[in-house]
Amino acid sequence: MAFERERSEFLRFSKRLAEKPEVLEQMERAIEEVYWTYDTAIRENRFVVGGVTEFIVGTAERSAFREK
Repeated sequence: MAFERERSEFLRFSKRLAEKPEVLEQMERAIEEVYWTYDTAIRENRFVVGGVTEFIVGTAERSAFREK
């Protein structure tokens, strides 16, 4: 049941990103910057990249659903 709800919310988020391409572009650039700044071959950096990516996606989600 939880998986179905998560899938539904992700699809909703995806649709909102399609409606706001500037949010998608900024999210992608931010994730790319983190990925290339912190070498994930170093195991500890994987936690850094993963944690920062969570914040980036959360911020993008809030921005995608914010009304102007």
